[in-house]
Amino acid sequence: MDRLKADAIEMKTALLAGDIHAMARILDDSWRAKQMTAQGISTDRIDELYDVAFQRGALAGKVSGAGGGGFVMFLVYPEDRMGLVDALNSMGGNASTVKITDRGCETWQVRR
Repeated sequence: MDRLKADAIEMKTALLAGDIHAMARILDDSWRAKQMTAQGISTDRIDELYDVAFQRGALAGKVSGAGGGGFVMFLVYPEDRMGLVDALNSMGGNASTVKITDRGCETWQVRR
């Protein structure tokens, strides 16, 4: 758990510096550390999603939510984003895009 806390501080520093490669390394290290905290953190399905995501250009990923995962977030270059979204959706996922902004947290609704 100490590693996860330290990773959060490092992530803030990397994010504020705009260092995407450091963010990816920290996120990946944090995921590996989280997997060591307890069994059931990952599942075969999550591992499959990770494999496909990295084949499609993901730099790092993070599982969030209770009970072995609620959603998975992947860090990817903009030019690889839609290929990754399409690949995850073809696996039965509900992938969508987000972007980093300097205006704080922003939300919106899209009519379907």
